[in-house]
Amino acid sequence: MRFLPSTLAALALLCLATTGSTDEPDGTWWSLRPLTQPTPPANPLITAHGNAIDTFVSVGLSKAGLTASPQASRRVLARRLAVDLLGLLPDPNTVDRFVADPRPDATGQLIERLLSHPHFGEHWSRHWLDVVRYGESQGFERDKLRLNAWRYRDWVAEALNADMPYDQFAAWQLAGDVLQPDNPSATVATGFLVAGPWDEVGNSQQSMAMKRVVRQDELEDIVSVVGQSFLGLTIHCARCHDHKFDPITQKEYYRIASALSGVRHGLRNLSGPAQAHRTSHPASGLDSRRKRLESQLEHLEATVRQRVLDQRTDSDATTDAPKPFARWDFTNATRDSIGQLHGRLHGDARVEDGQLVLPAQGFLTTPPIPRPITARTLEVWVRLDDTQQQGGGVVSLQAVEGPVHDAIAFGELEPGHWNLASENRNRTVSFQGPPENSATQSIVHLAFVFAADGSVHAYRNGQPYGRTIQTRGPVHFAAGQARLLVGLRHTPAAKQRHLRGRIDRVQLHLSALSQQQALASAGPLARTIPEKTLRRALTPDEHQQRNAMKFEIAQLELHSKRWRTWKTYAVSPRSPGITRLLVRGDPADPGETISPG
Repeated sequence: MRFLPSTLAALALLCLATTGSTDEPDGTWWSLRPLTQPTPPANPLITAHGNAIDTFVSVGLSKAGLTASPQASRRVLARRLAVDLLGLLPDPNTVDRFVADPRPDATGQLIERLLSHPHFGEHWSRHWLDVVRYGESQGFERDKLRLNAWRYRDWVAEALNADMPYDQFAAWQLAGDVLQPDNPSATVATGFLVAGPWDEVGNSQQSMAMKRVVRQDELEDIVSVVGQSFLGLTIHCARCHDHKFDPITQKEYYRIASALSGVRHGLRNLSGPAQAHRTSHPASGLDSRRKRLESQLEHLEATVRQRVLDQRTDSDATTDAPKPFARWDFTNATRDSIGQLHGRLHGDARVEDGQLVLPAQGFLTTPPIPRPITARTLEVWVRLDDTQQQGGGVVSLQAVEGPVHDAIAFGELEPGHWNLASENRNRTVSFQGPPENSATQSIVHLAFVFAADGSVHAYRNGQPYGRTIQTRGPVHFAAGQARLLVGLRHTPAAKQRHLRGRIDRVQLHLSALSQQQALASAGPLARTIPEKTLRRALTPDEHQQRNAMKFEIAQLELHSKRWRTWKTYAVSPRSPGITRLLVRGDPADPGETISPG
């Protein structure tokens, strides 16, 4: 940020000039004297190896009988610079590069890199936010959160990072919505005026006299922050009397208060963004950065997945996919593409683009299966509408007469997990598998294998899902005594038993598949590596990079979503009279009249 020599003097007279005051502040007052260029003391040694500031420091040390500390090593210097400018310790690689950099301007180059880092504005904006009493809640009894106050906080950080001229930095915070009414950033800047506490209870009470007292206290807060932040003066004492220590009279205090009396706390709507390909709106920059990081993350994970796939055994790759007893792939409505177990739709279920669509209350049933069933495997390729649903059946083998069933269910035993469901939970045991986190974005292959000894193996995309469980089964169904339900846990069709999502394919095997067969049956989806396996395959460096990218992607997505709400906690729109008062200083239009007391 560039500080202009005339800025402070101009701001010192801003409020007085806009009200048409003819009173001039005392020219001998130290804080209002014009800035001058002092002559550095003579010190040949310092002048040769330092700068003008060092000569003043040297003289001060000599007068105090002190000597300078030894010159810091390059490693210590790099750490000091990073902590001072960014508030964070430097990356070890950055320090090593600086220590090994032989260039005479290496220190200057490091400083420039640190100054251009986004953390510079984030770190130093904290000091300004402390000065302007910034808070993300309103204080007082109710202390409600200000959900859009963060815009002003981010604006300050961005202004520092953009090296915004100080006169613009000051003017926008005082009257940005007036100076540039079509600029959302200028409107956000006026959050400065209302960043302090706001008495909601006091403003909502019935007594008009008390409301006026509360309003005077509110204005005192605003007048004070203007004086202390921009003028270096404690103005608010003059609310009751001429200031004893600063050159502010009571009359001048109320002139300033009148100039600011149009300021009210509240939400402001911001103008909408331009077209995506032309916009310079912060959300578009956040989205671009997020997409680049997502691409880098995808590349990193693809490299690790390929490494895992390369390590799989030859038998995993060469096992042929087993042929099922029945298959429903929904390319020809609900017909069984192998046998005669053609399905029947119920409720709002429909077939669309080669998939069974289950919006809310739909499911599919098959005719009775004309074979005795003991060991079996249920397979399904499914995509969920959401992972908040609980208890829906994906595919179930149920007795034609009676409640007995074994089903692949989602969230029936554990929210967000794949479960085995059975009547009265007689054979329901947790697989202790990981929560499902990708079935809403892509199709997932599931295979539940019911062995003749009662054990049940679950596979997700060809890989074991959790542990093998032991049940009090398997249930034996005689020929013609069982049928399949798709999209429903069991009949009768109660609401909590339906699945919401899309089914791409269902297969029934009258045998227990091996792990290699389940992997082969999953086909291309078997190349999907489970999260647990992926984490184990990461090197320490890859693990650190992946965590950092995932964290930043989540933060960018959050900030982008916030920017798109297009509201900010800032000053409420001013009346035309106050607009003229602040901008042109029209003495004929004093705005809201305020009297002492």
